[in-house]
Amino acid sequence: ARIDRYAEGVFASTDAPATALAATLREIHLIKRQVTLVKRLLWRFLEVVQRMTPPSGRAASLFRDVQENVESYHFYADELLDDVNTLLNIQLSLATHRTNEVMRVLTVFSVFFLPLTFIVGVYGMNFQFMPELRAHWGYPAILAAMGLVTLVIFLWFRRRGWLRG
Repeated sequence: ARIDRYAEGVFASTDAPATALAATLREIHLIKRQVTLVKRLLWRFLEVVQRMTPPSGRAASLFRDVQENVESYHFYADELLDDVNTLLNIQLSLATHRTNEVMRVLTVFSVFFLPLTFIVGVYGMNFQFMPELRAHWGYPAILAAMGLVTLVIFLWFRRRGWLRG
């Protein structure tokens, strides 16, 4: 039931804070450890039941029933462990996806400002012979060039679909 509750909440908490996600990961990992322990105990119990089962007689059928029950519980614990591992992988994949979205936004901002920073850096060097410094339209021409660079980057990103929602 706890695994199902976490599985339902995985996709519901898309904008949950990082501390809540870390707490959920800790709790899921705790469940994984508990299920692993139960699975190991059932495996050991199955070995004991197999050794204690007499080859024939009335008690043999009772021991086989116990053995079948332990095998089914062991199989169920194996399924739970697979479910928990899948849940952990989904949770980590969602966290990675959120990180990738943040990195995408930061990349878009840096790509917009990198060429502008380059142009400002070149013009901030105060060379003695820069013809556009003496021209009447030099400063507006550089601002227009910077606007054109920004527009080209914007159109390129928009065409590729990188500027969505």
